Amino acid sequence: MKKALFIKNTFKADDSNYNRNEQIYINILKELGYKIHIISNDLVNSYTDYIKVEFSRNLFSLKNLKAYKKLKYLINKNNYEIIQCSNFITGVLTRLANKKQNKKLIYSIDSFAFFRKQFFIKKIFYYLTEKYLSKYTDTIIVGNKEDYVISKSKFHAKHVKLIKILNKEYKKKTKESNTLQENTKELNIIKSTPKVINFKEYNIVKNIIKEEYGFKDDDYIFLNISNLCSKENHIMQLEAMIDVIKKYPQAKLLIIGDGKQREYLDNIILKYGLNKNVIILDDNFCNNNVNKLDYIDICDCYLSTTTKKGDISNIIIAMEERKPILASNIKEYRDILKNKNVFEVKDIKTLKYKMIKNIEKSIKFEKYYNIEKYKIEKEIEKICKIYIN
Repeated sequence: MKKALFIKNTFKADDSNYNRNEQIYINILKELGYKIHIISNDLVNSYTDYIKVEFSRNLFSLKNLKAYKKLKYLINKNNYEIIQCSNFITGVLTRLANKKQNKKLIYSIDSFAFFRKQFFIKKIFYYLTEKYLSKYTDTIIVGNKEDYVISKSKFHAKHVKLIKILNKEYKKKTKESNTLQENTKELNIIKSTPKVINFKEYNIVKNIIKEEYGFKDDDYIFLNISNLCSKENHIMQLEAMIDVIKKYPQAKLLIIGDGKQREYLDNIILKYGLNKNVIILDDNFCNNNVNKLDYIDICDCYLSTTTKKGDISNIIIAMEERKPILASNIKEYRDILKNKNVFEVKDIKTLKYKMIKNIEKSIKFEKYYNIEKYKIEKEIEKICKIYIN
């Protein structure tokens, strides 16, 4: 049986919101007949073919030297046909370990580190490292135009692909692709279709929220789904709500997620009297009652204030549901949203203005001009071609 190796620092197999893209890659490889081995620091769910390898965020750590040697041994031993790594640390170690074996290597990266705000020397180091190692890369998969342009023009990988993935709760369908049959006799492509929620299901979900938190029909609900950490900048959302509810007390903010800042955010909510308008749900509530992505169906506006790499999949789902979106002006969002939908990361004044305008005009529906190009079916077919060719 054909074997493929997937490598990531941390792989939470039971958390679809954490590494949804990786799960899609793995499902596609399984459909293509590959036996999957996963290498990671830890795995929250048990995999039969899971191999524990400890990585460190510090590239020059002794732990990474040991990881490199183990990767080299495993690649040599198992004769993988495809190897895929998905962040900077594993990308460096894996490509070095595969240098002499020369197996087909795919490097999927959410966002290049040298584009982040940091010391100039670090930027140069990250850039030169990525450029050098691109020589030992068959395909680089990127998620935004900025990374695509620099990979295509400056790096040495054989192929560069721009893939924007979402992983809404989807059903697996099998459908033969005429395009890909030229390369393989029997190929079933995973088709991910938007979850259809009928009016009965819709009302059940809405009633759970209304009964639990006393939401009214005329409430205007802003929704954010993200980890409760500093980079997601929830404090900006809370600061905006302080002024928004003075003018429109029916405004509500629903935040879904877990993280280190939970207690801190709860204290801010109580301190500024936001507890009637701002609600934080942890993932356990969602898992036991309704899926967290179902909340996008019933919100009036999806909100993201992230300061760094954003979760584009939730934004695309909101676009599919034709929901108004307000999002920070980072490159992942700039690629797909209009100017009216974005605001600068620290521009609290503009965020308040846009939130208030949405409420005043009762904007609960928006048509997006380019949603078709981000449909999951097209993205999955592109991924299949990467694995087959």
